[in-house]
Amino acid sequence: MPAFVLLLAADSVPFTVLSADATAGLTKGFASWEASGQTCWEPPDSVIALADDPDAAAEALDPGNTAGGPVRVHQLLDGDHWETCSGPAGADLIGSVLLAATTGRTADAGPGAAPGEPRTLAQARTFHRTVTVLGADDAPGYPREFVPYLARMLASYIVDVSDGLLGYGDETGPALQDDEERGEARAVLSRDDDGSPALRALLWELTADPEAFALLYDALGAYFAHLLERTDAQIVREAPEEWPGHPFGDDHYLLTEGFATLLGLREWHIAAGRIPDGPAFDRQVLTHSTGAHLPFRPTGDEGPGRVSRIADRPAAVPAKQWAVSGALDAGLEPEAAAVWFMSPRDHLGRVLDEWAADRDIPAEYRDHVHRKFTGWYLTELRSIGLPPGR
Repeated sequence: MPAFVLLLAADSVPFTVLSADATAGLTKGFASWEASGQTCWEPPDSVIALADDPDAAAEALDPGNTAGGPVRVHQLLDGDHWETCSGPAGADLIGSVLLAATTGRTADAGPGAAPGEPRTLAQARTFHRTVTVLGADDAPGYPREFVPYLARMLASYIVDVSDGLLGYGDETGPALQDDEERGEARAVLSRDDDGSPALRALLWELTADPEAFALLYDALGAYFAHLLERTDAQIVREAPEEWPGHPFGDDHYLLTEGFATLLGLREWHIAAGRIPDGPAFDRQVLTHSTGAHLPFRPTGDEGPGRVSRIADRPAAVPAKQWAVSGALDAGLEPEAAAVWFMSPRDHLGRVLDEWAADRDIPAEYRDHVHRKFTGWYLTELRSIGLPPGR
């Protein structure tokens, strides 16, 4: 089967599928379309179809293993494509195509959908390129309507996003196949101790939006539940001397870095006026949240720790119900539910309590995990640096 590339060009068909031999003509063809005088983009049926065909979308947009590979994602995200002449709106079409290409899911697949196939290298490479393009210093702009799609992509890669905030070691390439630990591919977003500047730039934009914030916050909560599921309760109960300094190994650092980044950026947005009303923002986040994620009971046959479907987990308790009851248990008024919910220490502390009670985990270990999480969370929050006076 020949490789495919996408050409966003030509007056009549601005986005057509060509063989790889036509790669050299991409720039010229794209420029001729821009110079045609059209004021909107008329996406052909072949492009619209990609939104409902994740495999074809991933194959079409896959940039390959090098930074100088095909520029199909760049072309799709061109600023002139947000305004379509007919059919789906640009934000919905581009968002749906990228969501399909990076996650293997169509836009209408909600929480609780069938697990699907393991993440592929093509999907992970396309995600990496999307982050690189949209987080660059000269990144193309995008409309507010595209934000939920972008947040869903990042939520689907929440473990890789957390990795990318901390920085990597010696991995090479935009993605790698991780059969031993995950049984699927993962995106490599950075290779230095400072993390990925492109990723941080994207999160800076997304965390000012309550819907995007809720998607990422929920994904981190689901990640916490996933880690608790994979904690060996038998060892915890019978061998306290084996309790590690890192309750979940390195994953604990990733989790705390993710939460600290979200909440730290929220503080900066409030200080900068991008979030004019912090309490109102928190209430909107609670409204958009799907709810609390609690650990499933292990089946004994979990296999590799596939993480690509963490964000698809259905919530165990609706968000408002969880937040109100949590606030009341903490001695707060129901009106403080959003404040309680937006505190990872309180929100996840209750998840931890539920898990410990259900698995007959010693209170000492529950407290051990909570202390570790709280300490690392606060350390990471301080490392981000809060705005003056906050």
